[in-house]
Amino acid sequence: MHCHIGSQITDLDVFDQAARRMVALLAAIRDEHGAMLLNLDLGGGFGVAYRAGDPELNPAQLADRLRRTVRSACAEHRLPVPRLTIEPGRAIAAHAGVTVYRVVSVKHTPGALLVAVNGGMSDNPRPSLYGARYSVRLIGRRGAGGDRAASVVGRHCEAGDVLVPDARLPADVRPGDLLAMPCTGAYHHSMASNYNLVRRPPVVAVRGGRARLLVRRETVEDLLARDVG
Repeated sequence: MHCHIGSQITDLDVFDQAARRMVALLAAIRDEHGAMLLNLDLGGGFGVAYRAGDPELNPAQLADRLRRTVRSACAEHRLPVPRLTIEPGRAIAAHAGVTVYRVVSVKHTPGALLVAVNGGMSDNPRPSLYGARYSVRLIGRRGAGGDRAASVVGRHCEAGDVLVPDARLPADVRPGDLLAMPCTGAYHHSMASNYNLVRRPPVVAVRGGRARLLVRRETVEDLLARDVG
């Protein structure tokens, strides 16, 4: 038996309720069909903090809670405790990834500071698709002049290509600067596309001050490889 109840869930009670319903279903299948299912997968959807202050689920606390709930529910329905599986997915991968953008232009207006980078909705469609929120910060040098409100936008000339609408960046941010966006290890590279024929970026593993290329940057030849006309 397998279930999936949603995404970015941080309330342990919701998973607890799902576990009890699934055990009740196991009991109903046993009573109606005489079949004893020995594996129960309670899925994933564990919420992570994309920005400071966001709620986050503790996988260890969830695992302890689910073990106790499943044992209690199985005892209530006179069932053997099944082999229990969960799918932490995002809770493992999200914080492992940081995306680095290069600033390509900065536009000062009376009401806003627009900072355009060399990526956008082609490498991270989540903000434009359903309003996912991220933080971003300057790396590689110290900013001057204090921070100010800014919108970090992509390169695709689309109204929805806004990566971080409410960023705080140094007032002297300029083309060539590097901006780091944390918590992109789960849904970023896996959702990237060649929107407007923009090539997908590489994936680099970093540990102990050493870098190792995992996925190379796409080339023009990669984009043309499927052309047969």
